[in-house]
Amino acid sequence: MISSLLFFIIVGFIFLRKKKDFILYIPIINVISDSSLLFNEDSFIHIGDIRVIFISFYILFYIFNYRIKQSSTNLIIYFLGLLCFILIMINSSNINYSLVYFFKIYLSFLVFIIAKNYFENFKQLKKLNFNIIIALSIQITVTVLSNVLNLGESQYMENGFHEGTGGAPIVLIFFSICIIPLFIEVKKIFNIKINTNLIYILVFSSIIIIFLAMRRTTIASLILAIFIFITTQKDKLKTIKYIFIFIVGITSILPFFSDKIIAIYNYRFVEHARTLEDESRFRETKLVFDQLDKFDINTFFGIEPFNSIGFNMKIFHAERQFHTFHSITLHGIGIIGFIAFLLIYLLIFAKLIILNRKNIRGYRNVFFLTTISIFFFYIIQITSFGVELISMNFIVFSYVGAFIGIYSQKKILKNEWSKKYE
Repeated sequence: MISSLLFFIIVGFIFLRKKKDFILYIPIINVISDSSLLFNEDSFIHIGDIRVIFISFYILFYIFNYRIKQSSTNLIIYFLGLLCFILIMINSSNINYSLVYFFKIYLSFLVFIIAKNYFENFKQLKKLNFNIIIALSIQITVTVLSNVLNLGESQYMENGFHEGTGGAPIVLIFFSICIIPLFIEVKKIFNIKINTNLIYILVFSSIIIIFLAMRRTTIASLILAIFIFITTQKDKLKTIKYIFIFIVGITSILPFFSDKIIAIYNYRFVEHARTLEDESRFRETKLVFDQLDKFDINTFFGIEPFNSIGFNMKIFHAERQFHTFHSITLHGIGIIGFIAFLLIYLLIFAKLIILNRKNIRGYRNVFFLTTISIFFFYIIQITSFGVELISMNFIVFSYVGAFIGIYSQKKILKNEWSKKYE
C-alpha cells in the first residue's frame, strides 16, 4: 500500500507540473510501474493500475484542451475501439478481463494519436530520447538486482534467469537500445550532457541480458538490428571494429554465466524441444484458421474477444492466453477486427514512407531508420507473442507518432536541427 501511494504521489506531481508534456515522462513511469512486481505487494490498487489511470487521464486532458488533427488512421482507430467494445459486451464470458486486455492494446493507439499531434520539433524528441535512456538504466538495474537477489519472475524454469518485472522487460530493453543511434546523433547536435561511455555500458549490459534471457525472437531481432546499424553507417570499418570489440567483451563475460546459460538452454531446447506441430503458437494458429474455415458469423466477428484464456480453459483446459497478434485478433474479433488492425499498421507504414520522401536529408535519415526499424521489429514481436505490452507499445507508437508529427510540420526545413547541420 505504501509503495502504491508513493507512486501515485510521484506520478501525480509529474502530471501537475508537466501537464501537456506528460507524454515525455511515460517511459520512466512505465519502468517503475513494471518493476513494482519486485515488491510483491497486495494493495487495494496496483501500481500498474495507477499508471494506466494517469495515462488515460492525460489522454482525456489532451483531447479536451488541444485540437486533435484528424486523419483516416484516427477514424479507423475510433472504429476499432467501438467495434471491440461492442463485441466484448456481446461475446465475452469475462467482460472485465476482456476490457482490461483490450485497453492495454488500445491505449497505445490513443498515445499514437496524441504523439503525432504533440511532437513538433526535435527538442521534444531529445527529451523523449533522454527519458528512454533513463528508463533503460532503471530497467537494467532492476534486472541485475532481481538476479542477484532472486526476485521477480524466473522465465521457463525455477531459479533460471530472473526478469524482475512484469510483462516482458527483455523486449523493452531491446526497443530502448534501438533508439540509441538516434540518441547519440541528437546528443551531438544539442550538446546533451551525458557521458558517451555510459551509453556504451548500457548497450553492453543490454546485449548480455538479452542473450541470457534466451528469448529467440528478441535475439534474432537484435542481430538484425546490428546488421541494419552497420549498413547505415558512413564509416563501416570503424563501426565493425567497435562491434568486434563489443563481441569480444561479451564473449569474455558470458562464461561467468555458463552454468545458468547451459541450464536454460537444456530446458528450452533439449528437455522441452518441440516439433512444429507441438509448438503452441503453431497449434493456436491452426485452431484459428479452422475457425475461419467454418465461414459463419464467428469468422467475421470472432469469439471470446481478448479472452482466449477463457476459451482455452473450456476447450483445452489450459490456462494460456493466445500469444500471437493474428491469433488474438482473428480468434477474438474476427476478420473485420483483424482488417481494422491491419489497416492501421499499413496506413502508419505508408505515412512514414511518404513523409520521409518529402523531407529527404542525409542527417534526418537516422531518425527515419530508427523509427521504421522500431516499427518493423514491433511487427515481428507481436507475431511471436502478445500485443498487450504497454511499455513496449508506448516506445513504438510514441516514436512513430513523433516522426509523423515532426515531419508533417510545414516549417520542417527551418527547424533547429536543420540550422545546426546546414
